[in-house]
Amino acid sequence: MRFSASFIVSLTLVALSSKTLAHPARGHIRRDDGSSSDSEPEVVDPPSKPKPAWWESYSLYAGKAVPEPFNGNNIDFQKLDEFRKRLEAIDRARSHALQTARNRMTSKENILARPLHLEYWRKFKHTEESPHAFNLAGIYYQQDQSWIFEMDQVLEYLAHRA
Repeated sequence: MRFSASFIVSLTLVALSSKTLAHPARGHIRRDDGSSSDSEPEVVDPPSKPKPAWWESYSLYAGKAVPEPFNGNNIDFQKLDEFRKRLEAIDRARSHALQTARNRMTSKENILARPLHLEYWRKFKHTEESPHAFNLAGIYYQQDQSWIFEMDQVLEYLAHRA
């Protein structure tokens, strides 16, 4: 079998440019510095892409349960405050995600465009005594809770895809 001169030159350049040369008959590796190793070569994972800036602030809440501030007609003020903070964080994250990925979003990702009841929760007073006010708060809470769950999954997907 005859090899062309250019093939031999390119093969030689490839062999010389690599850091390690492995002998096919043995699991023995000879390094350029003359040292050798009988162990397997270290496999290095490819570098991961950096996460988007909006993900850093929201990652504290991602995948966690949504606080439930209502227990009948009683309100747990600490959980209500946690719920508001969660809404604020998801609102900022989804706004940034919508700005960066508006033209290439799938139908599943379009859930980020749904409005949350953020203004309602900002104005919600702890002293509501009307049963209608509690009923309305319960309805808004259920809607926001289910949307948070769906948005959470989409934001996590977008953060890892970016």
